[in-house]
Amino acid sequence: MIVLIVLFGCFLRLYKIGSKSLWLDEAYSVYITKLPLFEMLSQIIKADIHPPFYNLLLHFWIVPSTSELYIRSLSALFSIITIWIVYLIGKNLFSAKVGIIASLITSISSYQIYYAQEARLYAFITLLCVLSLLAFIRALRTRSTKTWILLCLINILALYTYIYSAFFIIGEYVIAVWFSKSIKNSIKIILSTMLVTCLVFIPEILVLFSRKAEIVRLVKPFDLSSIIVMLPQFILGYFLLQTGLIAILAFILFAIIIAIGVFYDRHNKNIYLLILLIVIPIIITILSSFRTTDFQSKHLIFISPVVYLLIAHTVTKIPKKNVSILVLTFVALLNLASLRIYYSRDFVKENWRDAALFVSKNSRQDDIICYDPSYAGWGFDYYDKTGLKKYGIKKVDTPQTLLNIIKLKKDIWLIQNSSHVAAPNKEVKRMFEKNCAVKISKEYKGFVGNINLTLYKPQQLQ
Repeated sequence: MIVLIVLFGCFLRLYKIGSKSLWLDEAYSVYITKLPLFEMLSQIIKADIHPPFYNLLLHFWIVPSTSELYIRSLSALFSIITIWIVYLIGKNLFSAKVGIIASLITSISSYQIYYAQEARLYAFITLLCVLSLLAFIRALRTRSTKTWILLCLINILALYTYIYSAFFIIGEYVIAVWFSKSIKNSIKIILSTMLVTCLVFIPEILVLFSRKAEIVRLVKPFDLSSIIVMLPQFILGYFLLQTGLIAILAFILFAIIIAIGVFYDRHNKNIYLLILLIVIPIIITILSSFRTTDFQSKHLIFISPVVYLLIAHTVTKIPKKNVSILVLTFVALLNLASLRIYYSRDFVKENWRDAALFVSKNSRQDDIICYDPSYAGWGFDYYDKTGLKKYGIKKVDTPQTLLNIIKLKKDIWLIQNSSHVAAPNKEVKRMFEKNCAVKISKEYKGFVGNINLTLYKPQQLQ
């Protein structure tokens, strides 16, 4: 059965994996990992908010090809392995039946598939954290020094992949102290592996401190509604439950389902182990004063398999089988409905492919391209075949750089990208509209962000 589930999950993750345009973050992954190794690491240390390990893997992975299908296949591979590891965790904690159901939910999860088809770190950090959890469970049971060392190594890799994984690791060590039956015999190895993990991570901590000016302090209170939306998104995906009353009702429904599982098996400590691995990262995230952006559910994607395990456990404990079947059917049908939206031709995160094709068909040899913000070039350049001269407009360069470009008296393509990771400078468009005439204007809307193309013909400077 587990083999069939993994194969089905494999099909869902590989289906149409190369059909969608890259979005900006994926294009950045390609740009940075195509650099020579030491130049890549230098750029990551200077400018990337994430540690380097995922990009290091991708650097070697993309040697044969940088096609959309191939670069995304690494994430798909990680996500497929995750299905199997979730099964092993469920089997070790509860029963083979729980493992089968949890792996099935993981397999059909539109949320997991969304990131399995993205050339970013999220599928990889999910795999590392479930591997960490599996090693952690076995370390608690066997008290084997080798298993604790393995756990330590996995956690170091997780920390050098994604900073937020520290919250999951902290949760594990809190649980290790609480769950250890003979604390006198266990505390030494627990503290030793924890200390080694911290010491090895010091270089990355120093990098973060050196770039503290770039870390955004969000003065507004943490939006608790984003946590409420997170649980339904983990289970049912992005597409049906973004925000609003439906998401709140879904959160309440699944909270009740998990509570039922706790009630029927309340003497089983393994349930509380999983609950703590969800609650502790959430609490630390809420209390954390420094974040690089507004919270999104993907920042805690590594706890999503823990949620699947709790739901699977509940399904096996509900006395009435009809209710259990109804819960699983509900989860399966809504995920399939989400996947229908995701796989459709109209769905795209950001449509850089068509934007570049449009410019190619409508540009002339001496046209100029301007990116706003400057890093929008990562997305456009991946698909661009025009060979036109390009300028990235940085905020500090405005307005003098724009005036110099307008003085060239050539038609200018302004390519603007707006999303949660990109914000155009309003001054750029204002200056172009003041000194140029609009010849073409086109917008490409996407699930993640929008791309605006405007072709300007310079006039007399004002």
